Amino acid sequence: MKSVICVIMLYLVSVCSAEQRTWKAVNGKEVEAEFVSSEKGIVKLKLKSGKVVNVPLNKLSKSDQGFIKAKSSSDSLANNIVGKVMTLELEGNLGVVGQVQLNEDGRIMTGENGDLEDLGLTYKIEGNEVLIFQDGKRNGGISFSCSSPKVSDQIEMGPKGSKQKSTILKIEAAQEMLNNPLAKGKPAKNVSVRAPFKYKTEGDKVTITGCQKRASGELVIPDTIKGKLVTTIGDSAFRGCTSLKSITIPDSVTSIGNYAFEACLRLTNITIPDGVTRIGANAFAGCGSLTSITIPDGVTSIGESAFFGCSDLTSITIHDSVTSIELGAFSLCSSLTALTFLGDAPKAKGLVFMDETPTIYRKPEAKGWGDTWGGRPVKLISEKP
Repeated sequence: MKSVICVIMLYLVSVCSAEQRTWKAVNGKEVEAEFVSSEKGIVKLKLKSGKVVNVPLNKLSKSDQGFIKAKSSSDSLANNIVGKVMTLELEGNLGVVGQVQLNEDGRIMTGENGDLEDLGLTYKIEGNEVLIFQDGKRNGGISFSCSSPKVSDQIEMGPKGSKQKSTILKIEAAQEMLNNPLAKGKPAKNVSVRAPFKYKTEGDKVTITGCQKRASGELVIPDTIKGKLVTTIGDSAFRGCTSLKSITIPDSVTSIGNYAFEACLRLTNITIPDGVTRIGANAFAGCGSLTSITIPDGVTSIGESAFFGCSDLTSITIHDSVTSIELGAFSLCSSLTALTFLGDAPKAKGLVFMDETPTIYRKPEAKGWGDTWGGRPVKLISEKP
């Protein structure tokens, strides 16, 4: 994956093939050459010898100028790559096949095997150059030697002095890459069709196993798929979906797997239903934008490092059903100031906190509490500011 992402950060040069034609200058001279590109009044032609020459557009015949005008409008780089997915074989990295997609809305997606990810990069096309931007700042680009890249073209990638060769394996329409099981028929109830799901069915139950990394914004997980109940968010199902900001889990779900939402960096809000009984290890680890969360009535255990590294998390409410909290569940939650427990003291399996300094608040009638829990002071909810 890292090799794939590097593709769009670097400069890329491709060798394109075109048809030979006879070009005629205004002085009557003729030459056999391939059209390479036309920009700012300069036409690049490739001679049979392989040499590329620059010719002023106004020095060519009116017929040739008309050919270039027609070709530029119908065969521009934008027409050939926007809305397409380029599949690239990276030479020197055996078995590494990457994909780059330029969306019509100005975003660039990268990934493998049709599972493309939005890293917040945008682009702008100038001539045969694709300029890449991150957070509004120029961040590399993609340069083509002609406006019509083709399958089997040899490609050189990398900064000056450090080129890497690759080959274009495919160029195909973006929609042909999608594998959205919900798009084959009527979408399931409440499903967000912007985020195609991957899932598996066992009997009459469905487990969500994945979501294309390009999913963004607000996401509503369906309660049924093809009439079968969605009961589980599987291990690593939404891991690394960095553009998701809000997720609603249906009431039908009872289990959230290990690493299920790990590294959803922009996730600020998530709704966990009362039916969930288990939150797996590292389930929300690295969700640095998550600010608060309620562990619903029904959850009995919070897995190891479940909220590890949730640096913006300030408060957590835990219902009385929770009986155990695993090692490091709230480690590196640097903004955490309060944990409110609505039941008896759960068993802390190892160091729940690291350097965090939250205050624990409990109900007066709850049992099993001392002056401290997990090394942090315990106070009554009535003392909560």
